[in-house]
Amino acid sequence: MELNAAMLILQQRSSTTDRESECAICAELGDSPVAAPNDIPAPVSLQSVVGMSVEELLRLMLQQQGRRLAEYRRFEEGFKNFLRVEEAQGYQALVASTTARFSEISATVNIVREQLEVLAAASDSLNALASAMVKMIKKMQELEREKLTLTAQLQIVRHGEAVYALQHAHTDEEEGDAQKNGHSNGQAGGRDLSYADRSAQLRQAESAELRQRFSRVEELLRECEEEVRCELADLVGEDSDAEGM
Repeated sequence: MELNAAMLILQQRSSTTDRESECAICAELGDSPVAAPNDIPAPVSLQSVVGMSVEELLRLMLQQQGRRLAEYRRFEEGFKNFLRVEEAQGYQALVASTTARFSEISATVNIVREQLEVLAAASDSLNALASAMVKMIKKMQELEREKLTLTAQLQIVRHGEAVYALQHAHTDEEEGDAQKNGHSNGQAGGRDLSYADRSAQLRQAESAELRQRFSRVEELLRECEEEVRCELADLVGEDSDAEGM
């Protein structure tokens, strides 16, 4: 499932007030963009990074990665609130804000990559390092796109699990009341519960697979970021050695 499709499903579910009907949503998904909030800063311009050294560009790159992690924490907290009925109404705004912020960060990282490409072409001494960092940034951008898509898919599954838990608790309460009153739900209720249980098992299997993929993407991103930090440390060390001569 693509990121836009996953986001749209979650937005539609956030606007549904009947929690029991949410599990039956089957949306017609399009490519309509999410409106960006007014407080999203514009990405760094290409002109603003002209003249930056490789060291400065790598620092800017790592700064954007730090912003991404902060946005993921903010998104996760907002999603947890969404799972509480009383907080569901704010989820559409959260998705819009998160999508816009990730877009701005990605645009800034791409500008860093473009300037590194310029440095790689202009200087033989920097060609190898700048070219290697261009490839690294491209890899990290692909991994970040996959991570965001997996995040949205996991949220859909987690939302389904929360709805199932609410429905299951409601069914148990109704059955308890019926037994107290000497009534029975009959076989139809049993079939419904069995179907719900099978759906929950499938959802758990899907969740486990998505979490495994998510963990692997996060591991690869950490390895890439560590390599960038090592290259940056080497650059700083070379500058310090040059100043000491």
